[in-house]
Amino acid sequence: MLNMNFSNFWDVFAIPFGYVMQFFTKISGGHYLISLFLFALAVKLVTLPLAIKQQKTQIKGAMLKPKLMMIEKKYAGRNDQVTQRKKQQEMMELQQKEGFSPLSGCLPLLIQFPIIIALYRIIRMPLKYVVNLADEIVVKLYNAFSGASATAFKEIPDAAHIDMVGYWSANPETFESISGVSVDKLPNYRIFGQIDLGLKPAFSLEKLDWNKWNYFLLLIPVLCCALAFLTTWISRRINDNGINQQVAPEQKSSMMIMNLVMPLMQLWIAFIVSGAVGVYWVYTSLLGILQIVLLAKFMPLPKYTEEQIKEMQKAEKQHGSRSVTGSSVDENGKPKSLHYEDDEDDY
Repeated sequence: MLNMNFSNFWDVFAIPFGYVMQFFTKISGGHYLISLFLFALAVKLVTLPLAIKQQKTQIKGAMLKPKLMMIEKKYAGRNDQVTQRKKQQEMMELQQKEGFSPLSGCLPLLIQFPIIIALYRIIRMPLKYVVNLADEIVVKLYNAFSGASATAFKEIPDAAHIDMVGYWSANPETFESISGVSVDKLPNYRIFGQIDLGLKPAFSLEKLDWNKWNYFLLLIPVLCCALAFLTTWISRRINDNGINQQVAPEQKSSMMIMNLVMPLMQLWIAFIVSGAVGVYWVYTSLLGILQIVLLAKFMPLPKYTEEQIKEMQKAEKQHGSRSVTGSSVDENGKPKSLHYEDDEDDY
């Protein structure tokens, strides 16, 4: 039974996930490298229905894109506030009519955020979440470990937990006498007995516990960044249905910036958290790439040629839509506004 001592808001997420991690740690023989993969796999399987829903949303969005492009062209060159509001309103009405919500694709990301936060706490505080020790026992262990006199659980630095795991693994009798728990329940952060996933990637041997093998931790942020780039590239290539080439230059620039910023942010964050968190991201990216490929195979987005797009726009025009070829500028070459909808506007 898990210790339900909520000393932090994130314990609402961390304690249940700690139970899952505790189970995976047990069946993997205490090896965090394996239990992290099992945890990442479990998260992907649980969120698979959301991923399927997201793919369906992308398919619906791809089918809707030609009509949205017509609205964009219809109001091209008209940048006043009233016109822009009218354009947005028309787009929203079309999306509602077709049952499409552009925000629905954000749900899987929002759900994974608390999982990442909870996982970070689980990795940083294994004595509480994985070994399942009560807060007061952790305080006693910390006092014996550091020679300090901590009086409250919150006074113990999170990073101390990982140091304590290594210390108590080497002093099993003392650990068992204080905690009443077998030392076998302590997680093993080490790979090949050398690389310590509990440490942060760093360029200093002092920060890497004087072990040159821990320099391999520097590969983890690089892998996180590279796989984030690769995920975006594969997703764009697989889901390119011909319409993406029709977007405005400013939209392409925004997409390019986002494709650069997100991997670089992951690179930076992977340097300031323990290597175990980075390994989890690596696993998540690899499983995410596999998921993208499989969903694209079984639920492919519709593919359009430039001629097909023009035909769809022409057919939509013939069904009563305003013409996209009408003039959006006046006789002086200035953009028209929709403050006044004159009869002379050829829509």
